[in-house]
Formats: sequence, C-alpha cells, structure tokens
Amino acid sequence: MLESIIKKAKESGHPVVLMYLSKKGLVTKRMVTIEGYSEQWMQGYCHLRKSFRRFQRENILAILPASYNERKTQIQ
Repeated sequence: MLESIIKKAKESGHPVVLMYLSKKGLVTKRMVTIEGYSEQWMQGYCHLRKSFRRFQRENILAILPASYNERKTQIQ
C-alpha cells in the first residue's frame, strides 16, 4: 500500500500527507511533493519546512494523498 501511494503521488505530482517520526522522536504531520524514492528513502519538497527533505521510509507512520482542500491551504 505504501509503495503504491508513493508511486502514484510521484507520477501525478500531487502531494501526500505524512505522519512522520523525527530523529528526536517527535511525530510530525508533513505535506510532501515527492521527487524520488528508494527502498530506504523518500525525498521531496516539504511544504511545512519550505525546503527539500529526505525522509527515512521506516519512519513514515502513515501516508495519504493530500486532499484538494489541504493542497489549496498550503498554496495560499
């Protein structure tokens, strides 16, 4: 499931919403436009940090396609 969501999001260019476990042990919610991925990493533009970031896939707790309203809110 994770793999198919990542693949579809990269192909479409639409962002995903992640629940992510940081290095500090904090759970954060991120909206990411995926640029690339491997078995261990996913990289893309993080709308929260407004920069390109790499995410360890093992630290992704949940992933969903971003809704239209979430995408619209991030752009404004």
